[in-house]
Amino acid sequence: MTRGDSDFSKLAVRQGMCHQNIYFSHHLMIGCLKFPKKEPINAVVPQCLHKIIFGPLLEKPSPSLDDHNVSLSMQEHLLVHHPMLEGVLLSECVRLKQHSLTKKLISLFQQFSGTEIRLKLVWLCWYDLMLGNDLTDWIESLKFKSEPEIIVWINNRQAENEALTSAMDEYVTFACRTVVAL
Repeated sequence: MTRGDSDFSKLAVRQGMCHQNIYFSHHLMIGCLKFPKKEPINAVVPQCLHKIIFGPLLEKPSPSLDDHNVSLSMQEHLLVHHPMLEGVLLSECVRLKQHSLTKKLISLFQQFSGTEIRLKLVWLCWYDLMLGNDLTDWIESLKFKSEPEIIVWINNRQAENEALTSAMDEYVTFACRTVVAL
């Protein structure tokens, strides 16, 4: 997996879509996502976010990428239209048959296209899925919030975890060629 995500990152850097220091954020690993009222399921997750949530030491080894419980077939059309971690998140949601969440996320990403809000929403969704947090905001209410309301929501969520905020801000800095104040 590391080779594939590095190749994608190299292409993005070469095309001027993001800064070369974004590589760290694009290292992927097998971790778990936790959907409400369901058992945790193996999924591809950002390695740096996994370390933020669970710490640098893994008690048990992660399943190998050859594990038959994890299909690495990505949704190419999602990766084309939703670059970087956004496409991986959407592809995993489709693979895990979370169609309602996928549709809501695509709608949110389109609503905030070209802004750092979009990038921060990607990180916060990964965060909630990895922790098994309630998805009501994602599925029911975020789409109806105005931009100022979303900014307040993001700021409140960032206040929950300083390391997450730092990683998100670094990602936004390196991912965007244009600067949009949030």
